[in-house]
Amino acid sequence: MPDPAVASDRFHRWLPNLALAAVSVALTLGLFEVGARLFVRAWAPEQGVQSFWSQHPLLGWAHVPSAQGRHIHRDFEVSVATNAQGFRDDPVTLERTAGRRRVLFLGDSFGFGYGVERGELLPDLLEGRFPDTEFVNTSVAGYGTDQQLLFFREEGHRYAPDLVLYLFHPNDVEDNNANRRYRYPKPHFVFDAEGALQLRGVPVPSSNLREKFSRFLRQRTYVLHRVWEWRSHLRNVWRAWRAQPEPPAEAPARAARNSPAASASPTREWIEFDGPTRPPKPGRNHDFRTSRALIETLDAETKRHDAQLAIISIGGAPDPRELLTATLRRIGVPYLPLDAAFAKNKGHRLKFQHDPHWNPAGHVLAADTVERWLRDEGLL
Repeated sequence: MPDPAVASDRFHRWLPNLALAAVSVALTLGLFEVGARLFVRAWAPEQGVQSFWSQHPLLGWAHVPSAQGRHIHRDFEVSVATNAQGFRDDPVTLERTAGRRRVLFLGDSFGFGYGVERGELLPDLLEGRFPDTEFVNTSVAGYGTDQQLLFFREEGHRYAPDLVLYLFHPNDVEDNNANRRYRYPKPHFVFDAEGALQLRGVPVPSSNLREKFSRFLRQRTYVLHRVWEWRSHLRNVWRAWRAQPEPPAEAPARAARNSPAASASPTREWIEFDGPTRPPKPGRNHDFRTSRALIETLDAETKRHDAQLAIISIGGAPDPRELLTATLRRIGVPYLPLDAAFAKNKGHRLKFQHDPHWNPAGHVLAADTVERWLRDEGLL
């Protein structure tokens, strides 16, 4: 048995060395941070979107009401302001204006207008083209279908919209299968034994100390923000490498392993398409059953409140057209995929140089396409 006196003596002899090492590491990081701030401005952490978030017991996070600030990125710097409800919109009341229709806009960072000024984002542009219609933009960066559904149940229906426009992004599929996103806990739905959706994780717990510390460092330091970016990039490269097409002889075996009958686990990672089967993307939960059920539930909720649901998808991978077309056709929800319009104009710069969100020109193209669709479908 080790002698406690010897162990204590050894510890006291090593303690100064450990303290010296800790101080050396801290000084080195401090010098790197000062150097990055002086000479590598491209490493500056983004400021703005999560700065406007506060934790919410039902939704996970929501915008701080009546807030003002700047959204700063290496590609842009724009002003952001929220109204009394926390929306990036003009002041709005529950009472409608006589003679004006009302559209409730549900969206994530694209609907929020990530990187563009007020007046340049899609809902604002549409309101300018339909002067007899009020667009209430409730978009919050990072929201998935589950949070949009809960928001509509809790608050959105109280604005008595005629039409609910939901801007769907491919990463909503992954959002809808997660109980944590962007270092925030969030609500999530699971299926019970009868196949019905059940809400879990509410009230949403506060972020743990590790998540709070991680957010603090990412938002306030150049070096550690860059380290996180490199880590995310390497993780994406690894995922892309793992997702390379398999040899034909191996594909049937993988499809069998990932079939619904192969596992009853609710967290298995496989892709269920309405169209032809495709290989799954390893490391990403793209099980579309939850998203399909949430969309069907959102449609039922809008009808219950005498409104109509219509869905616009941004495009990307997995391609929402394959995921949504059959479902929305079956339940009679109008659907517009935007990826075709953007593909036709790929020679124009429609997104930011270092970020995949639409720039002002991208929002204009989206507004042009959505306006034609709304008129052709007789929705407005």
